[in-house]
Amino acid sequence: MITIDEGPYLERVGRFMREIRESKGLTQAQMADILGVAPSSISKMEKGIVRVNIFKVLAYCSLWKIKVSDFFRAVEIRQDWEESARSGGNFDEST
Repeated sequence: MITIDEGPYLERVGRFMREIRESKGLTQAQMADILGVAPSSISKMEKGIVRVNIFKVLAYCSLWKIKVSDFFRAVEIRQDWEESARSGGNFDEST
């Protein structure tokens, strides 16, 4: 069985979702209405407390006209950047 520490990944996904929502000027309550969930669910997703259902990611990407692959690539780039920052190395987005 493969074991993955999903906490940091969930946090990065949540931060990215929050940044997109805020850049569009929406509150968590407005986003909750759009996705058909409780505002507390949006808060928990954005904090990385709960797993984000893939269908919610699809709806999110559809709403903002983002390719799902681009969404997850942005999350991966954040991971690479965070790991580079922790190790004191240089971050190269092209890798």
